[in-house]
Order: sequence, then C-alpha cells, then structure tokens
Amino acid sequence: KVAGTFENHQNVSVFDGVGPLAIKLSLEAGHEVYNNNIIVYSNDHFGEVTSESFRKFGATSVLQTISEEEVFKNLPNTDFIYLCNYHEKRTYGIELLNLMKLKEVNPNIGLVHLYGALNFKIFEEAAISVYPKKQGKSMIMSETLAYLGPQLLISLVVAGFKVGSLMRNDQKSDLVQPINY
Repeated sequence: KVAGTFENHQNVSVFDGVGPLAIKLSLEAGHEVYNNNIIVYSNDHFGEVTSESFRKFGATSVLQTISEEEVFKNLPNTDFIYLCNYHEKRTYGIELLNLMKLKEVNPNIGLVHLYGALNFKIFEEAAISVYPKKQGKSMIMSETLAYLGPQLLISLVVAGFKVGSLMRNDQKSDLVQPINY
C-alpha cells in the first residue's frame, strides 16, 4: 500500500503554511507585499493559497496566472512576481519569461521563487533580482515549510505516522491520500 498525507485536512492544515512562507520569502527579498501589485505565476493550489495570503496581508492587487501574455501586459505596474507553479517544467528566464523583455518592460522587477527550474546566475547577469539566491528545480521547493519553524514539519510527520497506522489497520480516513499507479 502506498499513500500520502492529505495536507489540507482540518486536523493537520500543513498546506496553509504555504501562504506565510510566501510572505516571509517576499519580505526577505525586500518586497513590502502591503500596497504592492503582485503577479503569482501559478495555476494550482500553491498559487491560490499564496494569492489569498498576499491579499490578506494588504497587497493592492494580486494577479494569479500562467499566461505570459498576461504577465507582460500587467508587468509595468507590478512590484514583483512570485513563482510557485508546481508542475512548470520549462526553465524560467530561458524557455519562460524572457529576461530581456522583463528588464525592458519593468527595469525594477523582482522575482521570488518557490517552484520551478531556474538558473540563478542568468538572472544575476541580467541584473534582475531573484530570491532566494539559489538554483531552482521543477517540483522542488526552494524553501520548504520547515523554513517557517518546526511546527508544520512536526505536524506533517505525526500525520504521516497516523496515515501509516490507518493503512496498516485497513481503516478509511480522509487524512489518507491513496496513490494509484
């Protein structure tokens, strides 16, 4: 048997940490979030939770999209782009989000990176701010929820033990996310 833990379960709510993580990373990058115009590059649950957190934190506007056309249309008035599209396979700055066009349309644009392939060096060479200052990979977080502190990680581990116990005892629960191959 193979299963995962439903991170949105009301008794765990680990996934809710994605919003505070986005705010922490954005603030560390030097973006205020409050009164900012933000583009969240995502079309998944990561983007939804992040967008809602930015709104609650006082962002002036939050556009969630994976349309490059929409990104560039809204770029002139954007303070920063938050990259968190879990399934994006293309490389930012090479196959996606042309660096020269980003710089031309908004010379002060900054990017905060959670998910996706990203070569930090090419952004640095183009004088475009990217945070965190590390290489990115598809479907791997640049910073995990443990970056917020131990509580979410402990909750996830304990929930994982519970999932294992439930599966071993053939008990059904909405905490268990079966994985079918």
